[in-house]
Amino acid sequence: MSVCKNPHILSINRKFSHVKCSACPPEVEHQVVVQCPYCSQLLCEQHLPIKAHQCSALLQNNPLFPLETVFRQAVATQPAKRKLSSAEVKKRYEYALKQSSDIIMVGNEAIDLFIGGLLILFALSGFETWGEVLRGNYDGLVEVMINFIILMPAFILHELAHKFVAQRKQLFARYVLHAKGIMFTLITTLIRFGIVAPGFVAIIGQVDKRGNGHISIVGPLTNLLLGSIGLLLASMTQLLGINTPLLLLFYYKMAFFNSFLALFNLIPVWNLDGAKVLRWNPLMWLSVSGVSFGMFLYSLGFLFPSM
Repeated sequence: MSVCKNPHILSINRKFSHVKCSACPPEVEHQVVVQCPYCSQLLCEQHLPIKAHQCSALLQNNPLFPLETVFRQAVATQPAKRKLSSAEVKKRYEYALKQSSDIIMVGNEAIDLFIGGLLILFALSGFETWGEVLRGNYDGLVEVMINFIILMPAFILHELAHKFVAQRKQLFARYVLHAKGIMFTLITTLIRFGIVAPGFVAIIGQVDKRGNGHISIVGPLTNLLLGSIGLLLASMTQLLGINTPLLLLFYYKMAFFNSFLALFNLIPVWNLDGAKVLRWNPLMWLSVSGVSFGMFLYSLGFLFPSM
């Protein structure tokens, strides 16, 4: 695409997460805004055109390529006679995301989700388990396989829940890997304090505090649903007198890992779901966090009875 060669794309598509647009009302929140390379204001797609935010470049008759034209060609809609298809619009948004040095898009979204899931598996399985696998221990291999079967759906469904709710609100949403998130995940895993945040669902478009809260809470709720299914199956297995330790281990691990992912994401710091949910509805944040913590402790008591 010819626009890829334009030298202004890199600066125009510089991303900032969760920063308010300079021209929008203060209650409007954005997942992604763009910095104007002329006046350095942080702006949403609607206010990025130089006329929309009264950019100083317009007043000074800046001879550089018109900002609004570059953005439209690179990201959303181009000033053309034909209407862009949804696939073309998606391609332009993805191109814009790639311009951030922190965002990594290895392949299509499914591949990026799978890589993110593998990083979660590495972080949460523990060094002892991986050590047993490297030594050829059968029990270690079985544990990794159980963790894989549980963690991949737990992680992928969590992220897809964010994506689908955002799309229902007419927003562009795509899971991407994040360079700093991957670094923190690997480093904290090495010191045995895993921060499991290899990526996030990048959302482009206007969303208010309530909408942002809806998009954020659905991920932890998905994990709570999966964890509840695990506890229900464990209870049914015990009531029916099916004494299969491996099956019970699987069900309780299902509750443990899902409640951990929900609880971790509900921490109200950084760009985690908890910060956005707390801003939207503190009672909702407290309720879901409490249920997640209770499920976590209950499953922990079964998996580690000596604690």
